[in-house]
Amino acid sequence: MRRACTHTILDLHNVESILDRRCAVWTKGAVRAGHRRFAEAYRSLEASLLPGYSLVLATSESDADVVRSIATTASVAVYPNALPLSGMEALTEQNRLVFSANFEYHPNVDAVHYLLREIWPGVRDDNPGLELWLVGRGEGSIRTLADSVPGVHLTGPIENAQREIQQARIVLAPLRIGSGTRIKILEGWAAGRAVIATPLAAEGLEAIDGKNILLADTAQAFRLFINQLLGDEPLRRELGKEGRKVFETTYSWDSVWHQLDFALVKFGAVGPDGYTGSDLNAIRR
Repeated sequence: MRRACTHTILDLHNVESILDRRCAVWTKGAVRAGHRRFAEAYRSLEASLLPGYSLVLATSESDADVVRSIATTASVAVYPNALPLSGMEALTEQNRLVFSANFEYHPNVDAVHYLLREIWPGVRDDNPGLELWLVGRGEGSIRTLADSVPGVHLTGPIENAQREIQQARIVLAPLRIGSGTRIKILEGWAAGRAVIATPLAAEGLEAIDGKNILLADTAQAFRLFINQLLGDEPLRRELGKEGRKVFETTYSWDSVWHQLDFALVKFGAVGPDGYTGSDLNAIRR
């Protein structure tokens, strides 16, 4: 690509060596050994390939620091994951929790197993009429487990995830594996809903525990926080309002574009006169 291009820019949505290393923590036997081997191979590839790009875009400062530690000569800038800025419909909260994800992706499948086996049974015992909605495509990979657990609903692919999320009382992000930053938390913030997540799920985001999110590092903590929020509507509203605020100011498309403009010039991916405003607008479209 470098022989044919003046500049090459890599959008690094995950640091793959970190992802596989974390997968090894929650697997066993040959699968664990495979993840460890892949983590080593990825790290070697990252060290050799990432410096070859004009610019590497990481999703957060924490990921950028990891890239710099692996590939010390790479040019790295932060370009956060973001969603289009949209308004919120006047929708009534239903008596449900929601976890939105692509359920074809292994870290999300692991999160469903953690949620349905270790968190949801106790929550359901505490709140018999409560429902759990799993929103997103790839439902075939989790259907057998979901069908065996009371109160769980699968939506399959949908056009408007925010609308489904906005009808829930609480958004959950129970991930134990991952790299990059989690769109599912941004979706919850964009919908103005209270979010409970693992510390790993909130990694790299402007997440402040107790202000715009609640962080739960155990299944028992998830259960306690869920029960607390179900019984405290003002707290749910406040967490949702603060989450929406950080989404609008930090993770909407309108708020992140200027970071890309700055990075392209600062790191020499384009000269200060390399792109005109109309060129950049065309790229955005």
